[in-house]
Formats: sequence, C-alpha cells, structure tokens
Amino acid sequence: MRAWSESLFTGRCGLWLAGHRFHMVYRCPLICDTLDSPTWSGCATAVSVTDSGAVLTDGSNREGPDTTRFCTSVAYTGVMTDVPDDVAEAFDRHDALVPAGDSYAVETTNFDGRVAATAGEEWRTNYEVTVRAPSLQAATSDEVGDAVVDGWLATLERRLEDAPKATRTAVELDDYSVVENGEQVVVTFEYTMGGERQAADVAKTFVEYVEGTYVEGVIPGYDYVGVVADLLNSASTGGSEGSRGGTPL
Repeated sequence: MRAWSESLFTGRCGLWLAGHRFHMVYRCPLICDTLDSPTWSGCATAVSVTDSGAVLTDGSNREGPDTTRFCTSVAYTGVMTDVPDDVAEAFDRHDALVPAGDSYAVETTNFDGRVAATAGEEWRTNYEVTVRAPSLQAATSDEVGDAVVDGWLATLERRLEDAPKATRTAVELDDYSVVENGEQVVVTFEYTMGGERQAADVAKTFVEYVEGTYVEGVIPGYDYVGVVADLLNSASTGGSEGSRGGTPL
C-alpha cells in the first residue's frame, strides 16, 4: 500500500482492512494514491478504491480532477499498521503517539522514536521501542577519534540501561541494545506488558530518556551541528551556528 498525500490534520479514527488495523486521519483536501484492496468502508463514509485511486462516496464531498477529492467537511486518509487492535485503540488515544507505517511515532522528541507491538502470550503484548539518534561523528563538524567514539558509545549504552528506572510503571526489559549504524546510533528496548496505556507511557518515557541522556552526555569541545546543536541551544544559551557541548558522559 502506498501512502496518501499529506494535508491538513484534523483528527483520526480506525477500521479493519485485510486483517490489519487501518488508521484513519481526517484531512482536507484529499489526494489519494493506489491501494491494494478494491473496496473498504467505515468511519461514517464509504470509499471505492480503483487502480487509479479512491473515490469518497460521502455526500458531503464533491469530485475534483483525477484522483483528487475536495470536501466540504472532512476527508479520510490513513496508514495501515500491524499493531494489535486493543493496543492501537490505546495508542490512538495517547497524545504523544501517531501512526507511522507499521508502528507509532513519539512526537515529543526531536530524535526519531518509534514503538511497535505484536501479540504476546495470553493477555500480554510484546513491545519494541526504537530510537535513532546521530552518531557522535555525525553530530559534529569536527573530526572525532575512534577511541573517543568508542568510549562515548560504551558510556551511552551503560547509562541508557537505566531507562526503566525513569518510568512510573515497573517494567523489565526483555532485550536492550545500542548499535552504531552508519551515521546513526540505534537504541532498542524490548519489553512485555499487559496494560496498553501503561505500555504507551513507557514507550514515550524511553524515547524521551534517550534524547535527554544523549544531550546530557555530549562531549565538550566539539562544534555540534544539526538536531544536536538545536537541542543544545534549547537547553542553554548557545549560538545559532552550532553549539559547543556540554557535559561529558
């Protein structure tokens, strides 16, 4: 399934399509793209899907050129995820989470934080939180030695292991890793819980903990750029062309 065009966000709901949770967000105008399924319906409207796009059959909508449909009230578009239905409902209601492909994105941080969920044993659900942050070398315009990078990464991994202590809910990690992948550091937490709302709060806390710990641990003396410079400037009175960190790990 290909994504539909971005537009004005006004809300969201959900339905089932081909065995998957199909998250709907209201957008206007709607410019739709090809879907793999011939028809679907729900959310107080019906849509006929063809190879060239989708047609809203709600009487409040009028047709535009090609596959564009302009609406007088709301239009519908969405993202399909594989998140279990009860988890999706709880995540949809969470202020910090939005559907993002086969997972949910945490919107309260500058770093890319996602949480995915799969059905576990009995009433429990397996969660995986992934945070992508710049590597130390990618975060600065200066050259960083290998020994410095290795020491920084090892210290970051050791400090992030304490993330469960920052949550209000008791959570035990099933797995945890900090891996450098090209110009990114990928942090992964895996845990199992029964309460969907609590699991969402834990995911949000983990992502925020990674970003906060990262910023606190920048090594002094380097000129930081990009998102790291922005975060340092927000936390201090640094300059606008980059920022020299900071408190070492």
